Amino acid sequence: MHSRTKIKTIKPAIILLHIFLRGVNLLSDMGILPNSVPATEVLNLTVRLSGKVILDSVSFSAEHGALITVVGPNGSGKTTLLRAIGGLLDDHEGSVCIDGQEIRSMNPGSIGRKIAFVPQNPPETHNFTAYDIVSMGRYPHTGRFQMGSSSDVEIIENAMFLTDVSDLRNHKVSELSGGERQRVFIARALAQNTPIIIMDEPTANLDIQYQLKILKLMREYSRKGVSIVTAIHDLSLASRYADTMVLLNQGKIISVGLPQDVLNSQNIEQSYGVSALVYQDPLTGKTTLSTSDEYRNTVDFQSESTVHVICGGGTGGRLIHSLKDAGLRVTAGPLGSGDTDRMVADILGVNYIPTMAFAPIGTDIFNAHTEMLKHADLVILCDMPVSPNNLKNLEAAKLADKLIIFGESELGPRDLTDGIASVIYSELKPNYRNANVESVVAKVQNIVKAAK
Repeated sequence: MHSRTKIKTIKPAIILLHIFLRGVNLLSDMGILPNSVPATEVLNLTVRLSGKVILDSVSFSAEHGALITVVGPNGSGKTTLLRAIGGLLDDHEGSVCIDGQEIRSMNPGSIGRKIAFVPQNPPETHNFTAYDIVSMGRYPHTGRFQMGSSSDVEIIENAMFLTDVSDLRNHKVSELSGGERQRVFIARALAQNTPIIIMDEPTANLDIQYQLKILKLMREYSRKGVSIVTAIHDLSLASRYADTMVLLNQGKIISVGLPQDVLNSQNIEQSYGVSALVYQDPLTGKTTLSTSDEYRNTVDFQSESTVHVICGGGTGGRLIHSLKDAGLRVTAGPLGSGDTDRMVADILGVNYIPTMAFAPIGTDIFNAHTEMLKHADLVILCDMPVSPNNLKNLEAAKLADKLIIFGESELGPRDLTDGIASVIYSELKPNYRNANVESVVAKVQNIVKAAK
């Protein structure tokens, strides 16, 4: 009797809990409450093809509404990873879960209603028009041989409009260019209207206009709650649009996280075998980079000598970089906001004296500059225009014990002071003068070595 009473007391609570949980799930599906289950979760995924390990214990998750970019060199496993997430690989170890459900337990129809997949090289699909291909995106919802409703037609038309392929509707896909065909298959993925979109190098065949258009479109879709996982070859573009970045190399995850954390010089050199300058784009505020084997330090010493560069207006940026690359310590004089030389100094971590753009160099700035000059072993004056605002930079150059002029022999038309700057310039006694970056850097190295 006692036990029955207990059951009657608990049962209403169970019913209420069940109702509550169903309500939470409903609100999550409606986007009112966040879904606590990742859209995609990859756990210890290992893939072998012909006995070769392509993916090795890969794990990461994609939340609802996140834009994930997968990057890495050719052969790193990007395509295999995306195919596994898209349910296109049956033979693998570990698990791939879609909204908490193991993808191998899902039938093709369920997968088609959850995931749209855009391949890296879409097939030509002879005899099908662009409209036919985009319409195929509705098959998981309507069935292959069923007539679509007016809402299906509206979805198809909207997808073609967003990808700018409406005017190609009656063209056979086999007659389209690679970029046009790519956009048609992206439109098909949008028409599929799934909560997850997987895209393998969607911008590879597109010109820059459509690269930006498609990536912006993907970001807008992610902000509406669609989870997007895409491989992108261009690291700067991948960083610009990603919420999370996954860096693969030789089938393993090197790093996963925010783009600014993943894209660093060490990770790039480890994965791609090149040196890189990684910095924040001043226009977008996003992490970007420039890669080149020229950034490798090829000199046989790291100098403790300090080279001070007086520049401005973009006259010293390349020289500063070359000096840093040669293993030298570099400082710079006053640089105004917005100056490209100042941008280079920020990227390379060069100490300089910040000023307002086009502001005259006052006593305080001049004193700070002369104090910096005292700690320099060598001063380089760049080929910059001289106005009344920066005239004191020439006066500072006169204080240098060892001076190199990086530029032409005369101030000439760069004198914007009615001849005052030319008088000061003529009084300079440089140890060396040359307008070639490589020659100036080589001279600096020789002076530094001789002073050891």
